[in-house]
Amino acid sequence: METMVSRLRELEREKQRIVSELERIRHPKLLDDSGIREISSQVSKTLLEFENSFDTLPVLRKKHLIRRFVHRIIVDRNEEKV
Repeated sequence: METMVSRLRELEREKQRIVSELERIRHPKLLDDSGIREISSQVSKTLLEFENSFDTLPVLRKKHLIRRFVHRIIVDRNEEKV
């Protein structure tokens, strides 16, 4: 019983940490230099994973991965622009 209680307390602390991180991410004005570095690191990691895995993925996974970065593509055939 004691181990369950201590584990529950540990999970509650972890939850608080995650909630705090989410608040900092949702409200960029509140970010300090370390928060900005952390987000920058996460973005760099995501882009590196994209670059390293894209060629080996099946077509549907490629499509999903691209949609994480590109929300919309507009093609204007008259102007020959994308």
